[in-house]
Amino acid sequence: MLFNSLPFLFLFLITYLIYWNVDVPAKKKVLFVSSIVFYGYSHITFLIHFLLIIGINYYLSVKLWEKKKKGNPQKVF
Repeated sequence: MLFNSLPFLFLFLITYLIYWNVDVPAKKKVLFVSSIVFYGYSHITFLIHFLLIIGINYYLSVKLWEKKKKGNPQKVF
């Protein structure tokens, strides 16, 4: 999706209006859902890749956090 296309401007306007009209805890969820919509609009493979990278990063960060809590933080890397 190009930044100067009409679908982008329409989705951005909707995202902007929703973002500023929800409570603070919901703002991150609005941005997450809108980023999924933006990625998925271009092509489904981009969305699959995006979600796969998010899952891998989350898994690795949890494992690193567990290792840091167990022992010496210098052994994490």
